[in-house]
Amino acid sequence: MIRSAVFIILAMLASSGTSAREFVRDDIIANPSHQRFSVCFNHSCKAVNELSISPSDWVLLTADMIPIASDAAQERQRIKHYIARMEQFIGPLTGTDKDLPGMFRGAFKRGQMDCIDEATNTTSYLRLLEHARLLHWHSVGSPSTRFVLPVSWPHTAALITESQTGDLFIVDSWFEENGKPPHIVPLDSWKKGWKPSQEAQDE
Repeated sequence: MIRSAVFIILAMLASSGTSAREFVRDDIIANPSHQRFSVCFNHSCKAVNELSISPSDWVLLTADMIPIASDAAQERQRIKHYIARMEQFIGPLTGTDKDLPGMFRGAFKRGQMDCIDEATNTTSYLRLLEHARLLHWHSVGSPSTRFVLPVSWPHTAALITESQTGDLFIVDSWFEENGKPPHIVPLDSWKKGWKPSQEAQDE
């Protein structure tokens, strides 16, 4: 019932063309740093853990972000590797290391993440980069939600903006298992129902 209500609200947001609320719970840290941030799981953030990353681990996790990327496209590729590393690091700490892709394969198993969990965590991980001034070609926005008619579940994912052009890109971790690189896709393509089989549109 709660899950259905969440999806109905997200569908309304998607159909109006607005972004989803950034975080679905008030206790999720809105301005995270690697010293203090939230990770949520168990479907629509039913569980939230507060974590920190040691300075030495943070250096290793962000190694792909240094030196500065030569352009925005290269930075998006580096973001993929960074998100994958973060999931590999966080997974054993939260019990999400066995997270399966999509909605049904791991439905309601402990540690499984739906798109709300994935969008929230990916947004938090991106904001860690922003806080550390390791994003030079992009800024982080609130998650975006799509509702592809005539028949589709609402789907939410993290959002970044290319700073020089204003182009919007989705960073979608939901289609892959824990620790695999997310897909980074132009927002317009994603809104129309993009899926991983459409690799030509995935960066």
